[in-house]
Amino acid sequence: FLASQYHACETRSGPERSLGEVLNTANRARPRNRHETAAKTHPTRSSARTPPQTQMATSMEVGLGTVEIDNADVIRLVLQYLREAGLTGAAAELEREADVRLNALTNKASLVEDVRKGRWEKALPRLNGLDLPRQASCDLWEHIVRELVASREPKAAKSVLEGASPLLYLRETDPGRLDALKRLVSRSAEFERLGGQAYSAQDTVDAFPEDSRDVKRRKLSETIDSALGEVAPERLASLLGAALRWRAHTGRSEAGRVDIFRGSAKKAKLEAEKPPRRQAGALRLGEGSRPLCLCFSGDGTALITGSSDGFIEVWDPALCRLRQDLVYQAKDELMLHDAPVLAVQASPDSTALASGCRDGTLKVWRLSTGACARKFAKAQQGAVTCIAWSRDGSQLITGGADGVVRTHGLKSGRQLQQFSHSASGSTCSVGFVSDSTIISAASDGRVTLWDARSASSLQSLTAPEALAKRDRVEVASTSRNVAVVSLLSVEGPKFVVVDRSATAILVDVRSGKVHASYSSSSEPQRALPPEAPRKPTTGGVFVAACCSQPRRDYVYCVTEEGFLYAFVTQTGVLERILDLGEACSGLEAHPSLNTIACWGASDVVRLWKH
Repeated sequence: FLASQYHACETRSGPERSLGEVLNTANRARPRNRHETAAKTHPTRSSARTPPQTQMATSMEVGLGTVEIDNADVIRLVLQYLREAGLTGAAAELEREADVRLNALTNKASLVEDVRKGRWEKALPRLNGLDLPRQASCDLWEHIVRELVASREPKAAKSVLEGASPLLYLRETDPGRLDALKRLVSRSAEFERLGGQAYSAQDTVDAFPEDSRDVKRRKLSETIDSALGEVAPERLASLLGAALRWRAHTGRSEAGRVDIFRGSAKKAKLEAEKPPRRQAGALRLGEGSRPLCLCFSGDGTALITGSSDGFIEVWDPALCRLRQDLVYQAKDELMLHDAPVLAVQASPDSTALASGCRDGTLKVWRLSTGACARKFAKAQQGAVTCIAWSRDGSQLITGGADGVVRTHGLKSGRQLQQFSHSASGSTCSVGFVSDSTIISAASDGRVTLWDARSASSLQSLTAPEALAKRDRVEVASTSRNVAVVSLLSVEGPKFVVVDRSATAILVDVRSGKVHASYSSSSEPQRALPPEAPRKPTTGGVFVAACCSQPRRDYVYCVTEEGFLYAFVTQTGVLERILDLGEACSGLEAHPSLNTIACWGASDVVRLWKH
């Protein structure tokens, strides 16, 4: 039976297996490669398989030049994808039909080390399907036979000797070598038949007459190392991701699920945009934890909360529960900051998340794994209060309590540019108007349009100044604080500016022209019923706002008292007032489900629908 130094393979579902069992299983499962098939087939037989006649390369126009892609490399990409997906049968059939082998590993060093250490239960399954050179393949299986003899498993050695196709190739190329192996196996079988009495230490050495077993393993590992290539994992997904990111960068695709076969986006089912009127669900963070910020992923599959205890959690907005399909959350290994999380924002492709906390740290997470991909220890001198992504996902813009706006490069991991407001106060909101223009709003009420390259101010205004310009009157006050700025990509660079007053505006930030205003003093088309327990105060102060998605037909503003006002975006008409039942400090709209989320001083996030 197998000695302990051979690291017998253990599985959870079955008993310990000897090396002989591992080797025989691997040999039976090992598909014949083109060299092995040739060794067992007479070269003059007309039935010999002829490789398919396919075009060797495909030419593609890239920019002003032409690039040639080897068709075999395309097949290898598919083979790697099939193997990583566990479709080994499909991969083997594709290799047979196309006469192309993957012959590369994602972690070659570990395989070489397994061979050097004799961990065959790990090495042989990985060697299955790889196309080793004839000589290397013969060396491998000869070594395995000798190891079986040395471990006193002559039956397994004989089985491998008779069944391993590379060894049969020795009949034509080196029959003396094959005969020597047969004599070695026969002698070990005779010793075992006699009860192993004559199986001495000298006999064990005879299994490796020239070099020691460890030296042979080292030489074999070096041969395999030179024969095989190494490739990064998930190459097909990586190339598709790069192509999709370029399409997004050039404005030819949108966030969400993409049909890569037809070359079009899989549009989520959009619900008609109507003002909310009922609570549809609630998320409870737990006692002692309070939501401080929230965002939806662009594809609508995740609602992400940042809380006062530093935790970041990903929720299912349709089921109103924590996403347990994310392994790290199922293991209770949540994304975490050392301070309260004040800002979260999902990337345009919904694969990453940026988060900022009170100590000025900015982190970028991979949503699929919960791993921190990038960390900016001092993104802001004070707290990070707001975050926005660039359209291509390569940059982040942050605003903080120090009143300074900064841009950060994800590839370089460095600060790219800095924009300073002239007046004091924290930055409440930031955003990209275009690749070369950004916008920010400060707590002193000033909205500024910046040139992203030169950091110079292109335009600056406050809501009172814009309203006074429209009404052709003098500015009454310039001290009101800005609470929220939301980008409305409708007919140019239009933003909804909501300051702590009874009036919000839709303004073109380039020209300063006000296109619509929204007032809490307006009469709603659908008033609250007479029996309603609470009535809104006329002229209530807005503290938060968002726009309905994706067409932005409505602007929703919330007052300090907890009443939601639904305005028609283009006209400013107040269509409905909804009592949320409690004070609300934040508001966010789902990208496709006509749902809004609101949160306040409690540990509950409430979802509202029409």
